[in-house]
Amino acid sequence: MKRFCLLILTVVAFLPLLFMFAGQPAEKPFGLDGQAQLPESSSVQGKPAYRQQFLSSGSTHESHSAVFANQSDGNLRAFWYGGSREGAKDVSIYTAVLDLAKNRWHAERVLVERREMAKQLGIYLRKLGNPVTLRDRDGRIWLFFVTVSVGGWAGSSINVITSLDDGQTWSEPKRLLTSPIFNISTLVKGRPFQFADGSIGLPVYHEMIGKFGEVLHLSAEGDVLDKVRITSGRSSLQPILLPTGDLSARVYLRNSTDAPDSRLFEVSTDDGGRSFTAPTFAELPNPNAAVAGLSLEDSGLLMVLNNQHDKRNNLSLMHSDDEGESWQLLHEIEYQENVPGVEYQFSYPAFLQSADGDFHVIYTWNRTRIKHVRFNQRWLHERVGSL
Repeated sequence: MKRFCLLILTVVAFLPLLFMFAGQPAEKPFGLDGQAQLPESSSVQGKPAYRQQFLSSGSTHESHSAVFANQSDGNLRAFWYGGSREGAKDVSIYTAVLDLAKNRWHAERVLVERREMAKQLGIYLRKLGNPVTLRDRDGRIWLFFVTVSVGGWAGSSINVITSLDDGQTWSEPKRLLTSPIFNISTLVKGRPFQFADGSIGLPVYHEMIGKFGEVLHLSAEGDVLDKVRITSGRSSLQPILLPTGDLSARVYLRNSTDAPDSRLFEVSTDDGGRSFTAPTFAELPNPNAAVAGLSLEDSGLLMVLNNQHDKRNNLSLMHSDDEGESWQLLHEIEYQENVPGVEYQFSYPAFLQSADGDFHVIYTWNRTRIKHVRFNQRWLHERVGSL
């Protein structure tokens, strides 16, 4: 009887969420000012440049799930989690800053520590997980990240902190209300984006019972306004959204089936994310792994992924000039042949353009380090022009 009463009280407490999520969100144009810029080849200065280095120091046994954002001074700030292993109690979220002019990463520091975060939220936390970040048009940096109190990743909730001074100081954490029952099983991986009105789109996914993607619609202050289901079923997760017009976008989702010929799931929207087409298989292979992408203004789409159907020992840069209908390989960022007893892994990429026009990819390197690749517009132009 006590359990029944507790369930009734829980449902009643979350009735506002049930009504909120039952509505149809308003059509909103995407904020296309966030698209990457790629000028005409004639206006691109300098020689082609492609550089790589490690971002993390290797101070933790494992490092994973790196993301980054532009700062107001032009430098980049990265975030990732590290510890003895994924899901361990000693996992913390780290941050470090890239001096863009010197192409040098400053020493990392712990930003989110499990026990301190539990104290601030006033709840027990068992583990920390994926972060994602956004710098909005007002210069505020948002950091969304996953925490789990009970069970595995299917028991995740999303939290957010913000910074008004490029990550020097941060707000108190806030837990997003994303589900009407116990507020669990919502995770993040894809990069957030802004709509034209300043509100935020947060790509999320669920792992409890089914595996499917959604987009949370947040106010400019981070309150959940509504959400839209992208897919359904048991095998699509970690969506990334790539705008192709004011109201149109392509969405790609990780395929968790582990099928021999597995490919990315693909959907599209032409009403600002108010609704999405039924999922189909994209041309691109997917070995049950996360992907990252950028929309290029008037120049198509870029994506970083594991360009094969199984294993993660390859990481490639791809380009599409027809809004995702077809893709071409631009460059193989990483490849190592697996040998008995040694399986290489390059995974969980993040992709960004900095204020100076250069492009940056950071990713998990063999689960032990975070690696950074930087290339300029001339280098990219030459690759695209050679197709």
